[in-house]
Amino acid sequence: MNTLEKIEHYGISIRQIPKVVISKYAMRHFKEGDEVDGNFCIRKRIPLNAGFWMSQIVNDTSSMVTWNLKRCNLACTLSDSVDKCVENI
Repeated sequence: MNTLEKIEHYGISIRQIPKVVISKYAMRHFKEGDEVDGNFCIRKRIPLNAGFWMSQIVNDTSSMVTWNLKRCNLACTLSDSVDKCVENI
């Protein structure tokens, strides 16, 4: 089975950790290195495992899936993450 077939067959939920997180704050939170956009400061940060994939088997299609870096089959590619998830069944 290919990766997409495994995702559909086992009911796997997938998530990619964003490569950059951009936050917009009021100026009172301004710190050195922030960009300024009108009355707001923009702060960019790169997560520890940026771009990595996580997967887990879910029982329903609820959007309230909880993610845990230690339990959710973290891998650098989608296919590796899904393969880990299927092996843990």
